[in-house]
Amino acid sequence: MIGLSLEGGGIKGSYQAGAYLAFKKCHIKFDGIVGTSIGAFNGAMIAANCGDKMVEIWQNLDVANALCFDQDKVAKLKKKNPLVYIDFFKDILKNKGISTDGIQKLVAENLDYEKLMASKIEYGLCTVRVKDLKPLYLMKEDLTKNNINKYIMNSCYLPIFKMEKTVDDSYFLDGGFYDNAPYNMLINKGYDTIYNVGMHGIGFTRKPSHDVKIINIKPIRSTGGILTFNKDKIHESIKMGYYDTLRVLKNYDGYNYVFKYRNKLYYKRMLKKIGKRELRRVKNFFFAQTDKQAIIYAVEYVMQREKIDYYKIYNIRKEIKKIKKNYEKDNFVYNFVRNLRVL
Repeated sequence: MIGLSLEGGGIKGSYQAGAYLAFKKCHIKFDGIVGTSIGAFNGAMIAANCGDKMVEIWQNLDVANALCFDQDKVAKLKKKNPLVYIDFFKDILKNKGISTDGIQKLVAENLDYEKLMASKIEYGLCTVRVKDLKPLYLMKEDLTKNNINKYIMNSCYLPIFKMEKTVDDSYFLDGGFYDNAPYNMLINKGYDTIYNVGMHGIGFTRKPSHDVKIINIKPIRSTGGILTFNKDKIHESIKMGYYDTLRVLKNYDGYNYVFKYRNKLYYKRMLKKIGKRELRRVKNFFFAQTDKQAIIYAVEYVMQREKIDYYKIYNIRKEIKKIKKNYEKDNFVYNFVRNLRVL
């Protein structure tokens, strides 16, 4: 069986919306989905066969509105004035935390409980009960129409939020404080292949309880903060999630960029005009273990320096030709790339 585990990370969860689009493009379907924190919400939407709606939520998300923040103060925050930040956090302390009303409303308006229960996809989440610090792993059969939205909120309950008793007269904490990647929920049910999509969020990751195939998908570049108000950053994070996931699913080459796959021999032939000393210098500079890694790192280095768009699927041969033609900087990495042999 194939499973999907979605880690927590606040607004970084937009990355998982992009990952979902890549899974959809590659026609990968899941038998079960589990998540922690924002991953619990994203996972519930996908498990209810509402993944496209989840993507729309992220594309149109007004973070300030979802967190019940004053729009004028958020606008001032974007100017990065330290005094405004101090006033902002004073307000949070005065209110004993950030209100969860906006998030609860967002979940209530968009998650269809009936669709989730009718779906053949298993679903689960992780949260932590405060009174005994007990981690709770709950599958959808453990949840009811009256408490599912509350438990999804419980899974997201960071200490910055205003603490409120939600279920059984108890307080809860973000599941990431115990298990930010709850793939063991699926492993213990017999799943043999699990895709784990993370965003470098805050939390602890448990070791797999059994030896199964876990395919990790995580961003190399920053996806923004857990409470970013920057819509452009959210949209970029969605694209990053899409291309990072596509790279893994289609076995593409690249680290920061995505290149169509070529085998080691293809890259080896590029080094015909490269001296051993020159190759060693590039390998040491990038801590590359193989010739193929050294070439890809070098090409990506030039592409990043020249601010070439990350979000496309490239043919590395064509990119090297463009570098040879367009860039003449006196830099040993540039020189290395220009000396590569391409047919």
